[in-house]
Amino acid sequence: AKGFAKDLISCSKFLTTSTFESAIPIERELDNLKHYFNLLDKRHGGTLRLTIDVSVDDLDCDVVPMSITSLVENAVKHNAFSSDTPLEIVITYSDGFIVVSNKINKRQGDTESLGSGLDLIRHQYELLADKPVDIINDGGRFTVKLPAITY
Repeated sequence: AKGFAKDLISCSKFLTTSTFESAIPIERELDNLKHYFNLLDKRHGGTLRLTIDVSVDDLDCDVVPMSITSLVENAVKHNAFSSDTPLEIVITYSDGFIVVSNKINKRQGDTESLGSGLDLIRHQYELLADKPVDIINDGGRFTVKLPAITY
């Protein structure tokens, strides 16, 4: 219960302090993501896997607050997973982009998404980055490439 409360408080604090900013350092976003993922993992009984292969020590960039976290939330919302077939979400950095990717395993009965969350993320990055957000659905993997915001 202590761990759950700590993660919940951290997420709430992040929401109240960073969502009014247009961009934040990637390490703040990834720190929030870890707390949020802990909450998701507890809720879903260890059926989620998150790999973050981004060295914040080597990467000096900003991201839109909640953008990476929202992509992880969307992966959980739209995919089926179990202890036998966990949902694996991978976050990497490549050629100026933060890449969030997961294998597609559509949730049965999942209605077609309106894409409004992705549209919002795309629009926010259009205002701040010199490259567009790239969304790739090849039928097997869903990948979103967020441009690293550098000044």
